[in-house]
Amino acid sequence: MLLALWLVSSLRDAITSHFLLLWLLSLICIVVTGYWLGRKSLFVLPRSSQPVLGSERAPLDVGALVFFGLFLVFYITMILYKEDFAFLDNDQLTDFSVSGRALPAPIWPAEGRFFPLAFQEFNVLRFLTRSPAGYQLLAAVQLLICLLVLSAVLRQFRLRYRLMLLSALMLAPSFSMSFTGLVYPERDVLFWLALLMFCFEQYSKTRAPGYFVASLVCVHFALYYKETLVLFIVASAASCLLVGFYRKPSARSSWPKFCWENALCLSLLAVCAVYLAFFLATMAPWSSAYVAEHQQRVRSVLQTYLVIDWLPWLLLTVFLLRLLRRAPYQKGLDPLWDSLAVGALAYFFSILALRLISGYYLAPVDLVALIYLGRLALSALPAAPKLRIAFLVTAFVCLVAHDGAYSSFRIVERKSLILASRQLADFLGKYLQGATGQTVRLYFPYATRHQLLTLSAYLKYRGLPVARVSSANPKKGPELLVESPAEFTSNRCTEYGAYTCLHADRANPGALVIVMPDDHVTMSDVGNVARNAVLLFRLRPPKCCDSRTSWLRLLYVISPEFAATGLSDHWPELDVFEMKPGAVPGPLTGRYRGQIRPPPTWPTL
Repeated sequence: MLLALWLVSSLRDAITSHFLLLWLLSLICIVVTGYWLGRKSLFVLPRSSQPVLGSERAPLDVGALVFFGLFLVFYITMILYKEDFAFLDNDQLTDFSVSGRALPAPIWPAEGRFFPLAFQEFNVLRFLTRSPAGYQLLAAVQLLICLLVLSAVLRQFRLRYRLMLLSALMLAPSFSMSFTGLVYPERDVLFWLALLMFCFEQYSKTRAPGYFVASLVCVHFALYYKETLVLFIVASAASCLLVGFYRKPSARSSWPKFCWENALCLSLLAVCAVYLAFFLATMAPWSSAYVAEHQQRVRSVLQTYLVIDWLPWLLLTVFLLRLLRRAPYQKGLDPLWDSLAVGALAYFFSILALRLISGYYLAPVDLVALIYLGRLALSALPAAPKLRIAFLVTAFVCLVAHDGAYSSFRIVERKSLILASRQLADFLGKYLQGATGQTVRLYFPYATRHQLLTLSAYLKYRGLPVARVSSANPKKGPELLVESPAEFTSNRCTEYGAYTCLHADRANPGALVIVMPDDHVTMSDVGNVARNAVLLFRLRPPKCCDSRTSWLRLLYVISPEFAATGLSDHWPELDVFEMKPGAVPGPLTGRYRGQIRPPPTWPTL
């Protein structure tokens, strides 16, 4: 028994230490084997009959292209506008890639996380640039490639319709969040899934071995960015096999021929088996610490996704209706697109089963849903009556308006927090120039430990002397010491962080009390702080959020910080106070003192 445990532990350590090398070796094997299978395969993807909308140019197409070009320029400008490494989880960039150190592959058995390719592109990018704009430019390039590939996938439709679908996809909250943020692996998943769609479809038409190999390579990359994606690929490949089996009754009598005809789907399952072998060898015995920490109530999960993301529910409804109409042998189902729909639904149900909530988690589902639904709708347009066309147009406009509104809220929230962090760093830099003591205490009465870690890493990135748990070189001059009423382990902001955070029930006289834009706090709480302190700096909210009745504030459900509690009155304002000498602040009434808030209402647009 002890020997078996030692072997398992040794195998896990070996894979964790040399994972990228092992992954590269498996990639070489996949390329070589895939090229051989691609030349031998008899794969021909049967297509269901669909009317083709011509691709000839028309004035409307030219106008649509001009409008889409302007929208794309605005979109990329919005990605680059006032960007900085100040958003949540950006400490994974500032502490490693931006600092010139390679970030180890994210394999965390203690938390049950296995997504080893995440952030690895920044280990390479650090040799070219370390600026926020340079890092965001990588996301913009991925976006452009993704749009070009998806346009090629939809090339059977007129240009104006393709651009409409691509615009709607860019406005989806999960899509916009994935490409505006740097730390979301879903961006890479979307990139490789788009390439997979293109390569899979091209191989079904040309039978070129290169597309066979490219499909396997895309899957081999995508799987290692998100654990639940293996369900997507397995469900899609298995569905493709099942549809092909029912569409060709002769295949039942010749299994070798059936396997050669479906070599690509079987190869995708084999690539998933390689991933599962790595996963089980590394993570066993599997820990659910991450899932348990982030799980929400089932009712909250369903309510949130019903409000912020309509695409998965539309995909589920349309696919079930389509499946019922094609029963019992699914002769009219498309082996590619209906199989992708099954994979997307499997991914969707896995997120629901894990009870995880975030606006970007369903990005792969939204990608497939919009392309799938768009293809069905556009294929039905030529023979559709006017009433059905009006219904489809109305549904599309409502979907675009809904997604655009929630994406706007999330972008405003992101940019506001980044701006507040930048302004705070500028203020602290000037404040330290006149500080006489050796320690400047920063007291955060309402911030979470995770927020304190991200802010500490950003302040260090800006060159400010933030106290760290272990520092080889003692700082000369004043040092910033973070304090909070939260409980900390070993005086660290988080267990894995290297920044010092001390527990303090109250702010000491002379300390700077900082209320951040994403704190759960009311204006009365801020007023209690102001009674015993002097306001040194205040950053007012942008005009679109200044009014308490602003329509933008009704969309708070998309925010992971405020989805369950309701939007704070203080959002998105930054206040910095200095405690008066001899002042005794009153009791806290926010997050850490059990303030009871009313249950949230679920707004709809």
